Amino acid sequence: MYSIGKRRHEENREENIRQKEDREENVREKENREENVRQKEDREENIRQKENREENVREKENREENIRQKEDREENIRQKENREENVREKENREENIRQKENREENIRQKENREENIRQKENREENIRQKENREYNVREKENREENIRHKENGRECQAEGKQGRACQAEGKRKRMSGRRKV
Repeated sequence: MYSIGKRRHEENREENIRQKEDREENVREKENREENVRQKEDREENIRQKENREENVREKENREENIRQKEDREENIRQKENREENVREKENREENIRQKENREENIRQKENREENIRQKENREENIRQKENREYNVREKENREENIRHKENGRECQAEGKQGRACQAEGKRKRMSGRRKV
């Protein structure tokens, strides 16, 4: 049999072992709790990092979308300027066509005026030529008349008439000559 002292000693030793085991268990539990806290913090950190990455992706997509929108606006502005430039060029071409047509019309009108002047000058020349022909006909008739007068005067003188008698004879013959014509 154990003595009381030995038994107490044995109980103390067992108690000490239990206490030591309890302390070790406490340490393990504490370490587990701390590990759990670390793991929880790690998970939370991982969640934060994941959210940060997603936020970064969204921001990047937003920046890219903003760049696309800006490029779209600039492209729209370029297209609008191109359309306006095309309108200006079309208006310029139409204006150039109008001016060309105006110049051609002015040339036609100038040619018409010159043609009218030529026709007027031709008419005036025709009138002058007609008047000249009529004058020439009258001159020819006058020459022929003068020749007849001269011949009548010679005949009169050949018959021995002189002065007024000869002139009267010439007049009478001229008159009869005219009637014959």
